[in-house]
Amino acid sequence: MATAARVVVLPEGDASAGLPSLEVQEVRLPAPGPRQVVVKQHASGICHSQLHQMHRPRRRPVLLGHEATGIVLQAGREVGHV
Repeated sequence: MATAARVVVLPEGDASAGLPSLEVQEVRLPAPGPRQVVVKQHASGICHSQLHQMHRPRRRPVLLGHEATGIVLQAGREVGHV
């Protein structure tokens, strides 16, 4: 089952003109694969390595915030422990 989500996106582009504005976008996440989980995040941080991404040219948008707390909403059929 697909899941509606709001995500923070760092748009593609060149950071030489200054830091880009982050965008909040509505997306639909597909059902998790056999070894994947869908997590509803309660809080998320942007780590130091992601700050570096903001200063480099990007060929495509980047989702930020991989350090998070939350609850598992869905788990794939092969997931036994999270």
